[in-house]
Order: sequence, then C-alpha cells, then structure tokens
Amino acid sequence: MRLLTAEQFATYARRQIKAADGILADHGRSWGNMCGCGRLWPCPVAATCVRMREHFLTRLALVEATVRLPVVRPGPVPEPVVKADARWLPVRPPTGELGESALGSERTFSGST
Repeated sequence: MRLLTAEQFATYARRQIKAADGILADHGRSWGNMCGCGRLWPCPVAATCVRMREHFLTRLALVEATVRLPVVRPGPVPEPVVKADARWLPVRPPTGELGESALGSERTFSGST
C-alpha cells in the first residue's frame, strides 16, 4: 500500500467523485419503482455510488481545509493593549438653546400649550 500526499489524494478523490457522478447520471428513478438501468428502486449501484461520492467529498473537504501553520516559538508575552471604553469617553454638550431640536429653530414638545 502506497501513501499519498495531500495533493495526490485530492486528485484521486476528485476522480472518484467524477466517476460516481458519471455512473449516477445513468441511474435514477425513471418510472414507478424502476431505476434508469432497469433494476428495482433503490438500485444498489446508485446507492453505492452515492455512498462513495459522500465519502470522498467529506475526505476531500478535510484535506483542502487543512492549513499548515508556522511554528511559533515561546517567547515573552506582550502587554495587552488597553482600548478606550465607550463608558469613559467625554460626552459632547448639546448645541442650541434648551427646548430647541437638533434641526434648529423647531421647538420640541414641552407638555404645555
């Protein structure tokens, strides 16, 4: 048994998926309980191809999702950066006279007429 690299396995898995798709193109429920190949539904060939396709799709997703990360050597831990907290930011004083809206000369409702 030969070991494959990630690239070789990805190529192999894509070929297997393509082969399963080709076989599944000829199989499928055609009428009633019959497969496109003439066997009773569910066709064992179609079921095997679906399982094989799912197997290689999941393995291919794992291989392609794997990312080699650089080796990090332990060293001094940097001090945390303190960010400004919104609770401590200065508040701008309101502009305009009391009772004036932000739009300018329109008066706000004061509750009495």
